[in-house]
Amino acid sequence: MPADAAKFRDNDLIAVWGEQPRDPITQEWHGLDKAHILGRGYREGNRDRKAFSSVYNFYPLPRRIHSGGYRDHPHFTALLLEIAYEKVQEAIMYGRYEPTDADVAFLELRNEWFLKHFPPA
Repeated sequence: MPADAAKFRDNDLIAVWGEQPRDPITQEWHGLDKAHILGRGYREGNRDRKAFSSVYNFYPLPRRIHSGGYRDHPHFTALLLEIAYEKVQEAIMYGRYEPTDADVAFLELRNEWFLKHFPPA
């Protein structure tokens, strides 16, 4: 079975989130899932699934939230996207991370998602 193109690279996650990530909202560090904020690309049609492996699409989400109904609410999704973006930008600023092609592609998807769910007035 081929590897999932949307799988996160562990080195990227460590560079951005550290060896033991915490959920910035709850401060929990155990029972966390490697959540794809915008999914793995299944719902995006013919998109390049590799883009969904971007660390900008990662959040260390507590399992009870990951399996809950509010996980996919646009406001909650937007918050997770913003927190992930800030974490990646901080890692770039401190020289711990360098963006990849998957990151560039995902940021385009992220921008499309924001325009769809929060169009300019």
